[in-house]
Amino acid sequence: MSEATQQTAKKKPVSKSAAARSARLVAVQAQYEVMHRGADAQEVVAHYLREASNLELHGEKLVEPNLKLLKSIIDGVEARGQELLEVLANILGDKAKKSNGMDLILKAILLCGSYELMAHDDIDAPIIINDYLDITHAFYDVSEAKLVNGVLDKVSKLFRDA
Repeated sequence: MSEATQQTAKKKPVSKSAAARSARLVAVQAQYEVMHRGADAQEVVAHYLREASNLELHGEKLVEPNLKLLKSIIDGVEARGQELLEVLANILGDKAKKSNGMDLILKAILLCGSYELMAHDDIDAPIIINDYLDITHAFYDVSEAKLVNGVLDKVSKLFRDA
């Protein structure tokens, strides 16, 4: 058996949930870069995909992202960003005004998660929310995770329980 065949045989198959989780993290990071630096979303995604072997969440190496889901989130947030911001402003109400400009990573998490809940009814809402909570925990403490959980739960009810 050749060395390449041996290496291929040793690779574990990538689970769909792990690939989706990676796609969500890359989408959040790309959205952050778009908002922070005004970068082109597609260029940022290409950069993260080149660096994918270095991505971690809670100290665990991430697998290759689900590219179809990643593209959908990036394109969807870009196309429906204003609508998503209005939905989030309505849900957050006074919290949005008090925060005097929400932290960009938190905003990226909420935008990506909200888009996915709005557009991907083929994926169970608790799975989406849980993955974005994991991402939130990688960057923040408990209070921000509670905020993300509450907001995404309301978005889910708004678009899925109608």
